Amino acid sequence: MSETYQWASRQDLFPIIDSLRPLWGHPLLAIGSGGSLSAAHLAATLHENRTRNLSSVCTPLEFLTRSQAGLSAGVLILSAGGRNPDVLGALWQAVQAEPPWTTVVCGTRSTPLGKLAKSNEYGALFEYSVPSGKDGFLATNSLLAVSTFLVRAYAKPGDDIPETLEQLLKAPDLNAFVDRISSGDIDKLVKRETVIVLHGANTKGAAVDVESKLTEAALARVQVADYRNFAHGRHHWLAKHADESSVLAFCTAEDRDLCSRTLALLPDDVPKVRADLPGSPGEQPLQGLLLAIALTDRFGQARRIDPGRPCVPEFGKRLYHLRTRRTKEANLVKTAIGRKLRAAQIPAGRVDQQFWLACLEAQFATFRDHPFSGLIFDYDGTLCSSQRRLEGPDEQMAAQIIKLLDKGIVIGIATGRGRSVRKDLQKLLPREHWESISIGYYNASDITTLADEDAPVRSETLVEALNAPYHTLQSDEILRETCCWTLRPRQITLEPRSWLSGYQLWKRANECLQRLPSSGVRVVSSTHSIDIIAPDVSKINLMEALISEFTISSKDQILCIGDLGRWPGNDYELLAHRFSLSADEVSGDPHRGWNLAPAGCRGTQATLYYLNNSEIAPRNFQLRLEEARK
Repeated sequence: MSETYQWASRQDLFPIIDSLRPLWGHPLLAIGSGGSLSAAHLAATLHENRTRNLSSVCTPLEFLTRSQAGLSAGVLILSAGGRNPDVLGALWQAVQAEPPWTTVVCGTRSTPLGKLAKSNEYGALFEYSVPSGKDGFLATNSLLAVSTFLVRAYAKPGDDIPETLEQLLKAPDLNAFVDRISSGDIDKLVKRETVIVLHGANTKGAAVDVESKLTEAALARVQVADYRNFAHGRHHWLAKHADESSVLAFCTAEDRDLCSRTLALLPDDVPKVRADLPGSPGEQPLQGLLLAIALTDRFGQARRIDPGRPCVPEFGKRLYHLRTRRTKEANLVKTAIGRKLRAAQIPAGRVDQQFWLACLEAQFATFRDHPFSGLIFDYDGTLCSSQRRLEGPDEQMAAQIIKLLDKGIVIGIATGRGRSVRKDLQKLLPREHWESISIGYYNASDITTLADEDAPVRSETLVEALNAPYHTLQSDEILRETCCWTLRPRQITLEPRSWLSGYQLWKRANECLQRLPSSGVRVVSSTHSIDIIAPDVSKINLMEALISEFTISSKDQILCIGDLGRWPGNDYELLAHRFSLSADEVSGDPHRGWNLAPAGCRGTQATLYYLNNSEIAPRNFQLRLEEARK
């Protein structure tokens, strides 16, 4: 364990922070079973303390049996082995539920769980392998490693944890640590059949882990409660079973007084052990976990059972591999309407099903046999996935675009980005098509062809309409210190460097701009940043450019596809077009901007779904989505 901790304390943090960062702007649902449930409780506590967003914990079965469609919380799935059918089912359900983001943390590389996680465009995978190799029954090294990763990832700047186990414990080994921080009779504690574990707000993960380990190794019956919930009736157990019970109390500086007063009121004949965790708030979760491991060892010694090799019975092995039945995939009608209802924030009990069904059928009728000569795509999240943000669209997407261009379909791409989009697309698409592709850089404030090597204009001189907004935003210390700023003539881009999510950043910027007289300047949000754009800037401008430059007679001949159709998403205007489809978020408008892809098919996968279900002829194409839904 000393080697495991030292290894985990020295690993590069960028991979796990990169996988967790998209969760930080949302409430969190942490999922785990067995020892991973302890890690899930730790993750939930860390997430609440650091981000101020609510967190919840559940097992895979609890998640599978809930109605999770349109989950608004981010999902964190933790697993040591990555092969159990329960955790695989939970990830499958998470993809179907379309949460903002799903991160999988797995203590084994190259697993079925990892393979499924990699296929999820709105998620991330962090895999690791502990240097100790295959774990025992209780997977203690895997748990210590992931807990160390989580504590480090959520730590505030400067709150570094020690690099060695001895420094963390402030003792030469685990046994010395237990004896140093514990007051009470441990020998009597471990001989009782029932252990009541009391905890405070920040030691629940450790308390849950005591219950997990002692129960899984069949060492004791365990009851877990925080100090005040214990006072609401759970104390009555001691009144009836004092002779077979003991109490273990986790104590930190925050609950020291409550712990002392609680233990003082308990019967004298009940063995009590108080564990005062001596470290900083960042160290205490790991100290609590290590205490749980050490006490499990002592319970095992008292009963002459090795907790790491408890001789699992055959029926137990069969139970472990028992498969739960997955919920059926939602049909396309239910999925599409559900997305609109969530965007419109309509409670489930107040839904006029016939109205929404009629609107959906009208949307299908709008596309039925309707020919399009042009197609406008958003870029990030529509043509290019977040995982490939620095590389550009993949070969599959490139093949579809080339297929359209070969048939003479006019292509426009509207993006909040600049030169990086031109470079990526020029690498991907044949030069003979560059003149046929119009790029609307910086939210279509700078429109030209892909062939234009001088585009886009990178001047940092703002137009007059953005000068006052810029100085107002710069006067805000939070925005000034926590964001990367990029200035272009008609756009100011702010990208958060820390815990601010895109939506939180959007709210902050709008709050600042309320100090100014109405100027027509707008703030729109993308997946990674916000853009403050001049009054004359809109992605719709690209539609006008296609009509004026190519043989397109009207807007009705152009199909628009984007991923952020809900305000303040930067595709809101684009997807308000009568002929538009969303690859992810939709607005609450029942008459346009629907997402008609199957459940869990989002982003570039949804774009490919639309293109794969199109019939392409020379200079026009038609959607065949009605046939696909059957």
